[in-house]
Amino acid sequence: MFGAAAVALTMPLAAQAQTDAPPAGLEEIVVTGSRIQRSNLTAPTPVQILDEQLIQLKGTTNAAELINELPAAGIPGVSSTNSNFLVSATGLNLVDLRNLGTDRTLVLVNGRRHVGGSEGSTSVDLNSIPADFIERVEVVTGGASAVYGSEAIAGVVNFILKRDFQGVSVSGQAGITGEGDGESYNISSTMGTNFADGRGNIIVNVTYDKTEEVASKDRDISATDAFYDPDTFVDRQAFSSFGPGGRFIIDGVSYNPDGTPFDTIANGYNRNADRLISVPIERQLLSTIANYELFEGINFFVEGTYARTETSSQSEAIAFGNNTSVGTAVDAPILSIPVTNPLIPQALRNLIPAGTEEFTFARRFNELGLRQSEVTRQTYRIATGLEGEFDNGWDWQAYYQYGTVTQDQVSTGVFNVARMQEALNAEVAADGTFQCASELARAQGCVPINLFGAGAVSQDALSYVNANSTFDSTIQQNTAGAFLSGEVYELPAGAVGFAAGLEYRKEESEFRPDALSIAGISSGNASAPSEGEYDVWEVYAETNVPLLSGMDFVDYLGVDAAVRYADYSTVGSVWSYKFGGEYAPIPDLRFRSTYARSVRAPNIGELFQPAQQTFSSVTDPCADNRRLDASATVQANCAATPGVGEAIAAGGFNPTQLDLSSIPGFNSGNPNLQEEKADTLTIGAVWTPSFLDNFSVTVDYWDIEIKDAIQGFARQTAVDQCVGQAQYPDNPFCALVTRDPTTGFITGLDLRVDNVAVQTASGIDVQANYALDLADVVGDYGLLNFDFVGTYLIENQNTAFPGADPVESATQVGYSEFKWNLRTTWESGPFTVSWLFRYIGEAKIDPEDDFEGNEIDPMVYNDIQLRYTFLEDYQVFVGVDNVFDRKPPIIPAPFAVNVTGTETAADVYDPIGRFFYAGFRAQF
Repeated sequence: MFGAAAVALTMPLAAQAQTDAPPAGLEEIVVTGSRIQRSNLTAPTPVQILDEQLIQLKGTTNAAELINELPAAGIPGVSSTNSNFLVSATGLNLVDLRNLGTDRTLVLVNGRRHVGGSEGSTSVDLNSIPADFIERVEVVTGGASAVYGSEAIAGVVNFILKRDFQGVSVSGQAGITGEGDGESYNISSTMGTNFADGRGNIIVNVTYDKTEEVASKDRDISATDAFYDPDTFVDRQAFSSFGPGGRFIIDGVSYNPDGTPFDTIANGYNRNADRLISVPIERQLLSTIANYELFEGINFFVEGTYARTETSSQSEAIAFGNNTSVGTAVDAPILSIPVTNPLIPQALRNLIPAGTEEFTFARRFNELGLRQSEVTRQTYRIATGLEGEFDNGWDWQAYYQYGTVTQDQVSTGVFNVARMQEALNAEVAADGTFQCASELARAQGCVPINLFGAGAVSQDALSYVNANSTFDSTIQQNTAGAFLSGEVYELPAGAVGFAAGLEYRKEESEFRPDALSIAGISSGNASAPSEGEYDVWEVYAETNVPLLSGMDFVDYLGVDAAVRYADYSTVGSVWSYKFGGEYAPIPDLRFRSTYARSVRAPNIGELFQPAQQTFSSVTDPCADNRRLDASATVQANCAATPGVGEAIAAGGFNPTQLDLSSIPGFNSGNPNLQEEKADTLTIGAVWTPSFLDNFSVTVDYWDIEIKDAIQGFARQTAVDQCVGQAQYPDNPFCALVTRDPTTGFITGLDLRVDNVAVQTASGIDVQANYALDLADVVGDYGLLNFDFVGTYLIENQNTAFPGADPVESATQVGYSEFKWNLRTTWESGPFTVSWLFRYIGEAKIDPEDDFEGNEIDPMVYNDIQLRYTFLEDYQVFVGVDNVFDRKPPIIPAPFAVNVTGTETAADVYDPIGRFFYAGFRAQF
């Protein structure tokens, strides 16, 4: 089976010494990054292994936590601390190697693909993988498309599950934050037995896991909104002007319902009082692996997984009024309160000038309740097939697997926009009571709605306008394949290895929103149903050739190569390939290098997604604080923009942070997309000095360039380039930006993907391992083991379109130049103590700007665990993550790295604080 090894490793795989024959106690293995069995533990492509012991020392109950703390991992595209405001991705846990995008990281289970976790995408939700069933994780950072196919541009994460287990293992764990929230609970049991006189084995794992939410209001940093202020850096009084009592704008002045002037601090709303830092996640998992030897040399296997994940999001009650985008269909009604509305308080009516037909308003609809989404995802995956070994020693496998993910979501706190407008258009009935002006609306149950004052909405009116939003989606994956590998020829330096195979895969995805969202008359995000599918046939081959060995200055010299041909129903034929080599002048030192051409075919969402609404925040290049220092082109184009030019002429254009936040827009796919192409180069060295036992170090330089990268123009890029181009307004960027012709404010930002970008990333990885027996130094005090893994980021650059200036992200928050982990483990008798030191280097909120507060100091986290083993098979452990309770840096909105509701980069830094946990493990 791909990636199945016979021994657990406690150091990075690539750091082991290579010899002509397997070291004692080791069998030939299949290394992720290659499908060829090798008699040594090195390969031209660097591979890092996280074994079962390391997983336990981390104290994690979710595989995502383990992977996303690796220095090679970037900002997770979706996680429990950055998904509270995502429409359909709440609670997903994805991995993003090298910060190149989750769709460019391939996740495998036992060497085979796993069904994607979100509609339209192949990105895998790691919530569906039980941590206690993992034997080890192998991480390849670099192009591996020739070996595993599309998506393997940034690398591969291969989860190897337990196999041939006998007995019963039970573990339990509970934890809580230092603030008394974020409670977590986990119970897991793995049971395995042989049958049929040892010809078969079956293993079953059952896991229950629950983590409670952490509220924004319960951390000092996020107790209130934080907006950027050029003078003070942070404005902590940035309450929303959409207050619960309403803000009514008459002749440009804002009033309360009683006619007094509206004050944002006194009458506004603290949105963070209702938001979440971390969403709750509850998981139920059932996994099994069975093997049965049908005949000598022929084995039947089956793997099955069922995962049920329940999560929810929570944010403040909806804000609405006719100065916000509500019901964004072209023919959607514009919410307004007619001046004839009899519910208008007299004090407010006295302020309305004669001849005014309507006036604008802004209000927090607290009576409707918080906006909440309840999400249920179910994952089913089964893989089955035959595998064996021919008489000549060649291994083979034929398999079929099916995976499906369903998602059901119900969102509350939204209303029917059309009914709201009918309820706002009230009149006095003949009997002196109030009624809706439309007779048809009255026949449908319309009740006038009173928005003048907090709590003024009646239950009958609420029932009339309330309309929950729902959607469901389905993802399906069918895969069949076969491969064989073995030795084709014996050379003086060793055997030539060869592997070849073929694979068929079909991906399908469907998204089904409710009728009001489709019509655009839900106050939630407007949506459109979508579906798409594609299939692909692939064939591949791989070889490694040992050229020389055992000579002076050539202890080993070998080359390897791989090629894959794929025929997609969408983009047609594509090729990927790689070749590399290893050279060891002496047994202690080995050099290695690999060049790979990788490809990624567009996924279903990128190809077929219709316009889906989203909201975003930007800065405005026409605002005085940016325009006055900009080029002459920008200044001239801003002055020519309706609304903006008039404001500049009148003294200045100064949209507030609120004006630049939550701007609606639509994301859409492109059926004309072609594949991405990436060139990856790695050059490295492995040193295992014979004069120092149990020490190894690897250093690898890596360089990745993605051409024809599938990407939309970032909304900030579109806004900047619209006025930054000489062809204004006749350029493709301005087609994505909508401004109010009267105020000049940005009111719409759209995004459509295309093969337009070039993405480059490079850096240096370092791994080191040293095991020291203290008896050799100071006495019989046990063993010390030091594991170091770090990354120096040289560049991560994006050129958004041909001719654009490259945007460098290196040194930005989430792209620190230096990231490294050092784990020190001490073992003595029944005691094990592990200390993990995690370092995230200094960074900038905006690497292309300079302002007070832009610099973020390095962040250091310390995690410690104490484990005690008794009666050989029983363990208890306690641990503390973030021992010194390091607080995250404050990063206000609207900076892109700000995660809404957390006031920091909650997907980079720890927004929760010190966390305590304790647990047990027993094996029978």
